[in-house]
Amino acid sequence: MTSPKRNRRNYIPQHFQERIQEAKNKELKKLDLSGSYSNRGNAKLDESPDDIWKLEKLAEVLDDIWELEQLEVLNLSRNKLQNIPESIFQLTNLTKLGLSDNQLTDIPESIFQLTNLTELDLSGNQLKNIPESIFQLTNLTKLGLSGNQLTDIPESIFQLTNLTELGLSRNQFKSIPKSIFQLTNLTKLALRSNQFKSIPESISQLTNLTVLSLGSNQFKSIPESISQLINLTKLDLGANQLQSIPESISQLTNLTELDLGFNQLKKIPELITKLPSLTKLYLHDNQLTTIPESITKLIHLTKLDLGENKLKNFPESITKLTNLTELRLNRNKLKSIPESITKFTNLTDLDLSNNQLTTIPESITKLTNLTELDLSNNQLTTIPESITKLTNLTFIYLVDNPLETPPIEIAQNGIEAIREYIRQEKEEGIDYIYEAKLLILGEGGAGKTTLANKIQNPDYQLQDEDTTKGIEVYEWNFQTKNQHNFQMNIWDFGGQEIYHAT
Repeated sequence: MTSPKRNRRNYIPQHFQERIQEAKNKELKKLDLSGSYSNRGNAKLDESPDDIWKLEKLAEVLDDIWELEQLEVLNLSRNKLQNIPESIFQLTNLTKLGLSDNQLTDIPESIFQLTNLTELDLSGNQLKNIPESIFQLTNLTKLGLSGNQLTDIPESIFQLTNLTELGLSRNQFKSIPKSIFQLTNLTKLALRSNQFKSIPESISQLTNLTVLSLGSNQFKSIPESISQLINLTKLDLGANQLQSIPESISQLTNLTELDLGFNQLKKIPELITKLPSLTKLYLHDNQLTTIPESITKLIHLTKLDLGENKLKNFPESITKLTNLTELRLNRNKLKSIPESITKFTNLTDLDLSNNQLTTIPESITKLTNLTELDLSNNQLTTIPESITKLTNLTFIYLVDNPLETPPIEIAQNGIEAIREYIRQEKEEGIDYIYEAKLLILGEGGAGKTTLANKIQNPDYQLQDEDTTKGIEVYEWNFQTKNQHNFQMNIWDFGGQEIYHAT
């Protein structure tokens, strides 16, 4: 008689069995059983029929994984695990264990047996607290706890003296746990998307930090002490309530990436221009009305995001940032693009959507490296045919414009459709007729003549008109948006029945 365990094993998808068996036969040191794993086109675990296999049962199937004692790396992420199989804690050679994006609510105390672990990823679960036993894993260098329901970190975390990377984003912290400031070897600290209202001065103790993420919290100010983190290369302060930045931040001369988006800044602090190493600067979703000339000092900038501000004029100063590859000025109040845009010869991505642009200068064709151009939601009626010279352009967005040339139904199909339209236009030519006939029919005395006069002259004063006998033809001339003279012939039919069939 086959044992229950044997039956369960028969339910394992074929490629899953193969991976486990391969690990045994070849004494593999790495085993990837994550939910995203797919080998040679086989189905992922979550594609197996529910009647045969349920991912919640995976823990049972792993009961004797302890046989793979040579394993050093095990990835069980994205498998809907609700419990960690105890057998895993017998794999004492493990150095990396991935358990992210499951449904874990607690961690067994026996995890302390994995004394060789250097990396442990528990992010994306439902943990409300961290067992003290984790802090006995003193060889840990990377610990991922983001995306859980943590409200505090035990003081004993200071025992993890070798930690260099700690992820605590997307939890429920209301204050930054002071215990983490004792982890002085940290180089990366992620605290994004919590409920912090302030940053302790003691953050200055983490002098080895190179990456600090504090975005999506509730900060209104930044402590001066942050300037002591002189090794920082990336600083995320986005999506807070900042109205100003301390002058001392200019001491972070190694910064290459600074995110100040989604705050309440009304002007760009001059101190930013004293960060000579910056390559990426995010200032979107603030209240900026101007860009200082001093921004030209940031000669290494490759990405600049000024979207969702209150800029009325295209900042001429930024055209001197000739190393830019990505520029976002969407959702401002720009009415025109200067000829100096030609200086952005390295641009690959330009976003000018949601402004008030009425024309695109021919000079835009000098941006020969452009691959993506967003002009959607403006007031454009024409796109210059020279845009086809942008041979690297792959994506162009033109929706929500009153386009006439090319027609919007062509433009919305992308750059290739526009190129084909312009090609055919050149080959075949298109004759436009700027003349039309407008027939006004109705009962006698209904006001048809008055309507005809009002159409031609909006200032026309209403008055009694003589009854039209037969047909009156009026010629109404006006200019279209693209400056063509248009003639409208208005036919005012008399109200007599004989003319209704004319």
